[in-house]
Amino acid sequence: MDNVAVQTHLNHFKLLFEWFGRILAILGIAFVVTKLSQYSAQIHITQLQPLHFSIILGLSLMYACANSLLAMAWLQVLAHFNLVAPTQWAIKTYGVSQLSKYIPGNIFHIASRQVIGQLSQLPAKALIQSSIYELLLLALCGGVYAILTLHRFVVMDSLASFLLFTVLSINAFLIVRFTFSLALAKATCLYWLFLGCSGLIFLMLFHVFAAPTWSLTLTLLVLGGYILAWLAGLVTPGAPAGIGVREAVLWLILQGTVQQSDLLTIVVIGRIITSMGDVLFFATCALMKSTQWRHLP
Repeated sequence: MDNVAVQTHLNHFKLLFEWFGRILAILGIAFVVTKLSQYSAQIHITQLQPLHFSIILGLSLMYACANSLLAMAWLQVLAHFNLVAPTQWAIKTYGVSQLSKYIPGNIFHIASRQVIGQLSQLPAKALIQSSIYELLLLALCGGVYAILTLHRFVVMDSLASFLLFTVLSINAFLIVRFTFSLALAKATCLYWLFLGCSGLIFLMLFHVFAAPTWSLTLTLLVLGGYILAWLAGLVTPGAPAGIGVREAVLWLILQGTVQQSDLLTIVVIGRIITSMGDVLFFATCALMKSTQWRHLP
């Protein structure tokens, strides 16, 4: 009788966790829609041409695809802790939980992933450790990319900052590989690629809407500046998806490179692109066929 009561409580607990995950997802969607509405009101949409909307949609799709790199990296982090999960399960889990980062607190996507993982019988401790390692590796890769902006703050040739960035990128991979594991080294590469893709998307947006004269100095500054701003949003406690923080840092780094009105438009549209990309990635993952999988200790 006691066993039946325990099982009943476990079933109720499981159901509660399932609804908690669903509520987090719904709150995340609502928050994104609200922010999209706010940002759209800050720019003159009527001045945008149909080509601009096509470019925004295309860049949003690119960002949605880039999000899969984060899911694949998380899969490698799990592998570091000897947790072998199906690729489809990992992508779906990461995708449906990731949108919760827009809820104030900036931790609910991690909590949602923790819930889904535990429902699949993954050890709670290993899941928490995987989230910590993910943040550390993202911060490591973001810090490496930030080197590209050094010539903005100190007397340094832009080519020298690029060479230093290249050397540090290789060293970061090697240090993780030989200090920890090959799986974590693979995760580092995937995080590095995600940040690079994100920076390139913003760089394309910058050139479309500001049309500046091309130069290596400006290219590295825009690429590295975006990722540095992204990193600032990541490490700021309580900022949902770095909203506000990322935009402020971007403005400070890129101020003076183009007209202020163009820069404001670019920064705002950049947030719209990442928000739309996150929603598209979430929708794609939500529509993926569910994988009935349980981790066997």
